[in-house]
Amino acid sequence: MPRRFVPSSASRTPPGEEVRDAHRSALPLPRTPQGDLHCPIEHRTVQGSPVPVRLWRMATQSPRRLVSCERRHHLHGLLAAISPVNSDTPHRPERVPPRVSAIITAYNGGPFIRDAIESILAQTCSVDEVVVIDDGSTDDTAAIVEGYAEKGVRLVRQQNRGLPEARNRGIQETTGELIAFLDCDDIWLPEKTELQMGFLADHPDIGLATGLTSWWEPQTGRRGLWKPNLPGSNGTRRQLVVHNAVGNASTVMIRRRVLEDVGLFDPNQIWAEDWEMWRRVAERWKVGSVDRPLIIYRSTSNSLTQQKRWSRVDAYYQFATSGIAQFRPAYWRPVLFLQAWSLREFGRAGCALVEGMPRWKYLWHSTMALVSYPFQLANEKAKYFARAVVGEWIFSGYRNARDLCRKAIRRDRRSPQFR
Repeated sequence: MPRRFVPSSASRTPPGEEVRDAHRSALPLPRTPQGDLHCPIEHRTVQGSPVPVRLWRMATQSPRRLVSCERRHHLHGLLAAISPVNSDTPHRPERVPPRVSAIITAYNGGPFIRDAIESILAQTCSVDEVVVIDDGSTDDTAAIVEGYAEKGVRLVRQQNRGLPEARNRGIQETTGELIAFLDCDDIWLPEKTELQMGFLADHPDIGLATGLTSWWEPQTGRRGLWKPNLPGSNGTRRQLVVHNAVGNASTVMIRRRVLEDVGLFDPNQIWAEDWEMWRRVAERWKVGSVDRPLIIYRSTSNSLTQQKRWSRVDAYYQFATSGIAQFRPAYWRPVLFLQAWSLREFGRAGCALVEGMPRWKYLWHSTMALVSYPFQLANEKAKYFARAVVGEWIFSGYRNARDLCRKAIRRDRRSPQFR
């Protein structure tokens, strides 16, 4: 009797690949006259953006060649069609990947909204719908968004109600099982959707996924990388009581059923609307992070957090203490209070430095921040303290000399002797 050929496990599609790769598999894939596959929303790169090219390339470099979700699904289909299948193997229905909704919130975001939309359209794994909530803008934000209507971007206008209400309106206007937010002055990096969809598919018990943030100050040119602080379920709950350990909402992708479980953003929260939401999520769901940069966060001078620095720092401290007072188990409360007070003094030291206040005030706040709890942000607190001790002139001279040395080293390494 002839033996039947049973394909090995290597020739089959690995479990979970359908969720990550077969994006919008139930829809017919449109083709160009040349026969190439198209995504429903056009893939484009960010052009004409003031974002530094070097920062964009460093954050988006990938050691492997990226293939769109539709193209990979098409290849998987071809492989399945030509592979021998055992008739005795039971048929398993293909899992349809979840739909992804992108919500952009904007208020007078004319200078930035184009970059935000282009960054979504440039995703390696396209989203299913893009909705822009114009929260009562008085500039040309709405006109710019309407220019993207042919590319699947929908505009919803409302009276100015604040950021929490704008995000809630976006949640109500969309239908995707996965929801991703984007503030109009931030930028998604090209792999954000693909990485977070794969992460949530591999971890079905996680309700919210965040990631690393590349921050950039256009006024000073300073840039850096911020990493979320999520040390396990219990540790995440403790950290979220003290500070926003998840990060900016632009880095987050969340399941819709999580929002149905914990509720929408609190309209009464002016400064910590995202932080308060992440607290509620962590009480009922696991929170995870992708260990890759997902967004570029722009710190602009006209943002609310930059215009009212002292109010923001005090509001964060009050929100933290209100949560610490109810935290269980109670023996953690003294340590958490010390952390919150240290972070408040650290924030005040930064405010005093930026606003050019007397040196003694900057020295006092930086000293209290370092002494009260030196186990968190130790390097940053020590730098603030050293800067206050030696004075601004000496510190500026040291920083300029350091930058000159770094430029000289880079120039020497580019010389022919090092090639």
